[in-house]
Amino acid sequence: LLVSKTILNEYLVAGKEITVKYSIFNVGESAAMEVSLHDDGFQKSSYDIVSGSTKAEWERIAPETNVSHIVVVVPLTAGSYNLSYAQVAYKANAETNDFQHGYTSQVGEIYVAQRRDFDRLFSLHLADWLIFCAMTMTTLAIPYSLYNQSRKKYEQQDLAAAAQKKAKSL
Repeated sequence: LLVSKTILNEYLVAGKEITVKYSIFNVGESAAMEVSLHDDGFQKSSYDIVSGSTKAEWERIAPETNVSHIVVVVPLTAGSYNLSYAQVAYKANAETNDFQHGYTSQVGEIYVAQRRDFDRLFSLHLADWLIFCAMTMTTLAIPYSLYNQSRKKYEQQDLAAAAQKKAKSL
């Protein structure tokens, strides 16, 4: 059996779900019997298990097939975690009573970011944009209103001068 353990999330954040996928490939020529998967890497003090289980069993895995198992966990705190391997036990065929033991691939050390750091990088920043727009509007509105007042003043003066010319010519 070839067994892998992968994390499907791109970003790991405290308080947000992390999806862990276990894939078991039977590359042998006989069915693997009484297959069990057990992962002790998610301690209750550091993770909440939201969906799935860290223990799984299959009665039989046919030759040249694969099975998957998904666990969804939520890390309780930010920081570095070492996600080690999960253990697999199975009988190589139906005739034997001896269990073979193996391990999944090791994810290694992961870093779980704090929620506020993640939000700072990936949120919409609506308040920041509103403040920026308000500040930009004031720097544009004040010169525009001054321009508009002086334009109206000169237009009124031109109208008054044109009316005086017309009155003198009559």
